[in-house]
Amino acid sequence: MQSVVVEHLNLAQHRSMLVLIFSGGALVLVPWIGYLWFSEPTEGTAHNVAWLAGGDVTLLAGSALLTGILFLRQSPAAIVGAACTGFLALAAVWFRVSAPLTTDSAWDSARSFLVLLLPVGLLACSAWDWSFDSVGTPPPRGRLIAWSYWVASLLLLLGAVRLISYVPSTEPVGHLRIIWAGLDTLELVGLALTAWFLNQHSRFVVIAASFTAALLVSDAWINITSTRGGAQVSAIGMAVVELALATLSLSLALQFASPNSAARPNQRSETRD
Repeated sequence: MQSVVVEHLNLAQHRSMLVLIFSGGALVLVPWIGYLWFSEPTEGTAHNVAWLAGGDVTLLAGSALLTGILFLRQSPAAIVGAACTGFLALAAVWFRVSAPLTTDSAWDSARSFLVLLLPVGLLACSAWDWSFDSVGTPPPRGRLIAWSYWVASLLLLLGAVRLISYVPSTEPVGHLRIIWAGLDTLELVGLALTAWFLNQHSRFVVIAASFTAALLVSDAWINITSTRGGAQVSAIGMAVVELALATLSLSLALQFASPNSAARPNQRSETRD
């Protein structure tokens, strides 16, 4: 009993620090978003577009593959994989909408949207099951969902190969203010929700932290690959901070997803006796 009490005290101190980190990150983004909106040009040029788009989709394919494995193994971490995959797909959709490739045909665009929305639909199904689970076990229908993620992974990987093979090295990009200010606004929402759910001792911090991690990773990758020269050096410096915060977010999501973690709210009532 004493060790349990000590664990809870340590967790409470850790939780307060994490709330401060995530809420502070959200506050820092407020002036940064304003700066981007007024300083970014409306149009520009994206470099290394083939690797930018292909690498992003390859990352998404790998996440879908790993998520399928977690569901097949009935791991509680499967919901984290589902959330990261779904939100990585949403980030890709954001860039497809705000900065479409000029080489895409109407059929290619429609097909790519369907493939990208598949992980989002699987996330919705997984989160629905998980939200009604109070003991931390993985969502049901694990084998079916696992195969669905593997199919999505294969389709995404084929799409990544095609993007790398036919997309030009540079592309003119419009709506730069909307692209970057919009993405950072979503990151602000993720950070704020993570802090809120942490402060409320809510298990939905799993979803919020996964959302934050996925957006930060996407932002870092696209910033680095789409720039050159001094802008790329700045992007790398920002990526160090973004990836560190993404790692923290992912670790937090995995901790809360574990049924044996003292971080889960329902564990507190189970250890009182």
